[in-house]
Amino acid sequence: MSFINEIEGKISYIKEADSISYVKLKTEIGEFTALLIENPSSVSYLEIGNNVKVLFNASSVSLSKTKPESITISNVFEGKIKDTKSSDVLSLVLVECGSLNIKSMITNFSVERLNLKPEDRVFVLIKATDVMLEV
Repeated sequence: MSFINEIEGKISYIKEADSISYVKLKTEIGEFTALLIENPSSVSYLEIGNNVKVLFNASSVSLSKTKPESITISNVFEGKIKDTKSSDVLSLVLVECGSLNIKSMITNFSVERLNLKPEDRVFVLIKATDVMLEV
């Protein structure tokens, strides 16, 4: 099983400064943002209207049982826990956001502390700096 989340997206906005690009993407579950150490002059895929894969590690996905407010994380999506698989230390939590499943790798302590179980409503949080794009 892969621990990389992959979502189809379409670039809708690019703001470039030096060699950094702030990119907004339209996806099935809502608007994603990515902060990339690339710019349109260095990579050909960074163009408004292009279809790309939005990639992020399961370990980059945090979960909250309440809707976060006043935070710096821009990628926040509501979902429902579909399944949890635990090992000795870590748990892989599968969250259904619309028709997509997002994987979150968190500690068993966090699962217990939040009392996470299937069918619970949760919010998925992904920092823009943890998002990668691929053609």
